[in-house]
Amino acid sequence: MADDKAPKDYGIGGSGSADGGYPQCLLRRKPGLSVQAFQAGWLEHARFGMPWAADCGMTHYVQIVNPTVANPAAMPAGVAIEDFDAVAEIRIPSEAPGSEADKAIRGAYFEQCIIPDECRYFAGPNRDLAVWIPPGTATGKRIEVMVDGEWVKDAHGKPVIDLEQSTKDYEDWKKKYRAEHKL
Repeated sequence: MADDKAPKDYGIGGSGSADGGYPQCLLRRKPGLSVQAFQAGWLEHARFGMPWAADCGMTHYVQIVNPTVANPAAMPAGVAIEDFDAVAEIRIPSEAPGSEADKAIRGAYFEQCIIPDECRYFAGPNRDLAVWIPPGTATGKRIEVMVDGEWVKDAHGKPVIDLEQSTKDYEDWKKKYRAEHKL
């Protein structure tokens, strides 16, 4: 079961809708879909600032991944919407709907080059869940993540992601990635 939830099996998408996008959505790679195809799909579409294979059905600060409404035309060759599961609900309970902080999070733009094996925002005491939150949008805020019906908890038993450390991890990774690929 632990292997089934390895970081390489997760990727993040956003709605790309008129609300400015809401990128805290989680997809899991289905068995049989190669990691290479999974990564290639993210890189291809994240490069244009367009998340793929997900559209978030949003009710205030609660959203559930719904890959069935994604755009099939956006899939890379050999990758289909059906290759992904809707596995997570992510809440930002500290933000009141319509507040300035809530609007800032909703308006966060999906940044480029997300590769699940390398760009990881971890939650849980075993650091086995990869979740991407846009840098700077909610640093210091409490993010709750539900996977397969259970809230992920940190080492203290609280459903929390350390966004400050996550942002640092992401910025470090991004610099390394851009240098290696001469971006």
